[in-house]
Amino acid sequence: MGRACNPSTCGGFYIDAYIDPATPPPSYPYTQPDGDFYAAVPPIAAGQAVTINVPNIKLLSSQEPLLYFKVDNYDCSPVNGYYPCLPSHSLGGLVPESNEYNNVAGPITLFSFAVYLPLVMRSKP
Repeated sequence: MGRACNPSTCGGFYIDAYIDPATPPPSYPYTQPDGDFYAAVPPIAAGQAVTINVPNIKLLSSQEPLLYFKVDNYDCSPVNGYYPCLPSHSLGGLVPESNEYNNVAGPITLFSFAVYLPLVMRSKP
């Protein structure tokens, strides 16, 4: 319905990852805590789509390979009389949109791989 962008500059916005969260992040309204920042998205024109690669997610051995991703995750509470989001007092996030209930993707389950070092290989003579 319109350009997806940060309304203060119409610049890009972020995608956060929630790695093995205790509960899934809600799509609406915005709540703390933020996820971990993993990707930036350029402004997207109405009717367009983009594919974002997130190559650097690392899991601790204590974490399950379970992920959620969330767009426009931002606290819109006023700071010193300044409202960082439009419309003011937004309960959603930084990027205004007509449907605030589709901001979360997941759960996405990653497959676990383990490499044990040193790796010793024998070549045939």
